[in-house]
Amino acid sequence: MRAERRAAGDAFKKGKAAAQAERTAKVKAAVDTAMKDPGAKGKDPLIVQRDAKNKAMKQTKPEYDARIKQLSAERKAANEAAEKKYKSNGK
Repeated sequence: MRAERRAAGDAFKKGKAAAQAERTAKVKAAVDTAMKDPGAKGKDPLIVQRDAKNKAMKQTKPEYDARIKQLSAERKAANEAAEKKYKSNGK
């Protein structure tokens, strides 16, 4: 049972890392675009960067949360299956 639970946890970690990397790439692209925007000239670059990052994080949050929720459900199902298998063996 521990091996199955560990495998489910590892799959969750890998999926979460991939989702986080994807979100980070999207946010970085949005920040880079905002920094190159001609309307950003004359403004404090740190403020422009902060605002762009916050906006991009808000925009990517629903997609990221949905992916994490899916991964959590898969992990929970795998853990329940492992526990059911363990209990069915009379342990």
